[in-house]
Amino acid sequence: MKYADQNLPEYVNPFVDDQTDHWSAADLEWIDACPVCGCSKHELALSDLRDFNCHTVPGSWSLWRCLNCTARFLNPRLTENSILRAYETYPTHTQQSERRSSSRLVRAYRAIRDGRLSSKYGLPASQPTLPGWLAWFLPPFLRWEWDYNLRHLPKATPQKNRLLDVGCGNGSFMQLAKQAGWIVAGLDFDPSAVEEARNLGLSVQLGGLECLRPEDQYDCITLGHVIEHLHEPVAMLQKLETHLAPGGVIWIATPNANGPGYQRYGRHWGSLETPRHLAIFTRQALLECSDRAGLRPICWPRRGWNLALSFAQSANIRCRGDRLDHWRQQLQPSLVFLALLYETLAALRISGEDELVAIIGRKK
Repeated sequence: MKYADQNLPEYVNPFVDDQTDHWSAADLEWIDACPVCGCSKHELALSDLRDFNCHTVPGSWSLWRCLNCTARFLNPRLTENSILRAYETYPTHTQQSERRSSSRLVRAYRAIRDGRLSSKYGLPASQPTLPGWLAWFLPPFLRWEWDYNLRHLPKATPQKNRLLDVGCGNGSFMQLAKQAGWIVAGLDFDPSAVEEARNLGLSVQLGGLECLRPEDQYDCITLGHVIEHLHEPVAMLQKLETHLAPGGVIWIATPNANGPGYQRYGRHWGSLETPRHLAIFTRQALLECSDRAGLRPICWPRRGWNLALSFAQSANIRCRGDRLDHWRQQLQPSLVFLALLYETLAALRISGEDELVAIIGRKK
């Protein structure tokens, strides 16, 4: 990646305060090309973006749209050193405990879900289950969400069961994969998250790909909501590709700039996560990134029932200026209905794209 001279006027948004009011020149970098495809042609997509999610990072930011791959990216952006300060109060993804319910309908729903996860992924059930094939009588977006939570893993076998989770957080997904028979390893930069994962008995290293040995090979590598945080996403995938065992796959999921959340809420979309999300991908951009990294897409899996949360968070940012933490208690019925409508249309392939774009790739 080549960096443009920091004084070039085309990279300073004239509609917002100068970002250097809050950050020194050494904290910021201006890039002269899209970090996904390398194209130098782009247009302003959104301006005056703030840290609406955590309210801890000062400054206003501009999001640009690549005219080649359609990715959106921050320019200027924080450097690899200065961006660490933006994560000092960033909440690590936590595992939500499932509340018990006396409702027969809820218990039946969970029994069908657990039956499907047991038969398809080998995940042991903690309670009596119903046959997994009953899931086909439920709305498809429910199955998509269950599969997404297991990251569409193949069934583990004794010779093909090594998994690496990059950006593993507190290890909640690693726990599920381990229960399903995978030998799991994780990487993360958050010391508190790494400590929490290690307390669960998981093998997690503090740091990035430099922690891996050249001989480390994995049958599955997952990046769940990680690639949008990277300064050099193509270089990262290229390095991970060298750690794929023969026949291994890389699973990537990231917010979709062509999804209904971005289209509906714009600068208030909760998944913008300014300035921590450096690039917001589209299907075309993720395909371009994977192709440049030497990966061949074999599947474009879908995520299911998640729009209600996204809409609730985004609506709260737009109305109140902050992210909605207790969305289950405050979610408006109108948003639930709207999200359900989007999900139904997506299931029927009538509407546009999903809120999240995911890809499973293999070495070319």
